[in-house]
Amino acid sequence: MKGKITQRYSRLINDDGSLTIELKDELSSKRFIKIKVSTENVFELLHGMSEVSCDFELTDVEKVGKTVETDILSFELPEKIKTQRYNNDFDTEVLRCAKTILDIERPNEGWKIKPYLGSKNSFVQKDNKTFVNITIKRYI
Repeated sequence: MKGKITQRYSRLINDDGSLTIELKDELSSKRFIKIKVSTENVFELLHGMSEVSCDFELTDVEKVGKTVETDILSFELPEKIKTQRYNNDFDTEVLRCAKTILDIERPNEGWKIKPYLGSKNSFVQKDNKTFVNITIKRYI
């Protein structure tokens, strides 16, 4: 496997004397491990000692080695939701509607909704109707 390594701060050592490193899988573009070496252990590590203690956090491990696929889910905005356009829960209702449509149109395919509605193309007018375009993605 190929990946990328990131040392998270502009200096090698954090303000607290620790060292933080993140690894990113090249194929899935997911950061999947964050390693933090304490102040006491940084110098051991830098002097070539092996098996230096550290803390690490694993995330999105199930996506490592997989390719991300994206698509657009488009649907007409229901009139009931359209009338709530300026309510605080408008985005929540649109995303709930999108999830329902996704579950019906593409069941069990592993698609997840990217919950961002701020793009200029998120809401478009066509033939006096409002359509919603939401990015969906899955890892295959």
